[in-house]
Amino acid sequence: MKSSDVIFLRRSVLLTLGICLLAPFAGKAVATPKSPDSRSILREWISKQAGIYSLHADFVETRTLRTVRLPIKKTGMVWFGSKSRFRWQIGSPPDFMAIKSHDKLALIEPKKRRARILPGGQESSGRFPPITFPFATSLADFESRFTVIDFRAEEHTAEVAFVPQDPEMSGQVRSVRIRFMRDSGIINLFEITFRDGSSISTQLSNIEVNANIPDKLFDYDFTGFRLDDERPDSALPPQ
Repeated sequence: MKSSDVIFLRRSVLLTLGICLLAPFAGKAVATPKSPDSRSILREWISKQAGIYSLHADFVETRTLRTVRLPIKKTGMVWFGSKSRFRWQIGSPPDFMAIKSHDKLALIEPKKRRARILPGGQESSGRFPPITFPFATSLADFESRFTVIDFRAEEHTAEVAFVPQDPEMSGQVRSVRIRFMRDSGIINLFEITFRDGSSISTQLSNIEVNANIPDKLFDYDFTGFRLDDERPDSALPPQ
């Protein structure tokens, strides 16, 4: 994987987490002619998250860059578990992984034996908030964090586009679009458009909710890796 690809993936992962990847969000919802009940649909969507404690899915990621004529597609898998844990990996075997467990977020390049360790909680200084289950308890919880700019509802699905109000995120993100199933509340597509004109779209499939996910998936053996540990008072031994 090229260094430019790794940089893009790192930025995309951090920003995606920052806007609560796979989590319901809300804002000052704008009802359109196609969705007069936009706020009630969003409230119903959020209420369905209360029963979700784990998620596993395959995905196809499509990146569009201003400097590349054709979109770049990659496949991967994602797991979300209890206690704010997740694992996100691209390629098989993985070219890039992001694993959050306990107090750290690890950005890993397995083939190059390199990893970057970031704080995984509030000490992240606004890079991304902790992700928990349930994702949300009410629409009001998110109204001050996002502004919805479009909402479209069909019989079985709904799409919502929004912009983050956080200055750091809004300085990099132009818009985010998410599509979810109305009956289950499960997200099957999300797309981030950056201010530099690039975008990343992720289509989820084979989605499993509340499956038993082994704890070992949220851990990683860094023996022999070159580590860049950015946590204060790191407990990791030098490599």
